[in-house]
Amino acid sequence: MAEYLARAAVPDRSFASAGTSSLPGARPSPKAAAVMAEIGIDLSAHRARSVWDLREPPARLLAATAAHVDELIRRRPDWAPRIETIDPDGADIDDPFGRDLAFYRRTRRSIAAAIGARFN
Repeated sequence: MAEYLARAAVPDRSFASAGTSSLPGARPSPKAAAVMAEIGIDLSAHRARSVWDLREPPARLLAATAAHVDELIRRRPDWAPRIETIDPDGADIDDPFGRDLAFYRRTRRSIAAAIGARFN
């Protein structure tokens, strides 16, 4: 959701996503697709990627939680200067996987707010 929310909010920048626990090639969960469709964003073309499969470090890596930041820095210490949380204040954005639609909506709003604060 973060990649597509960022693309919508900051159309003049390039964004891509890769997860710390993603199954490469997986489609978005039906609930993620549903809550994004509610705001006019189509996730049907998205396929998951693993951050651990990236050969080159991204210019900037935004993680959902402080635990993700810590894991990324531990496993890729050379990337440390590029890694921070999506939320500029460092607040965690909980993974909605396996939760109900209301939780997905809250997560969508949290991501959108964090992106707005970071890029506006």
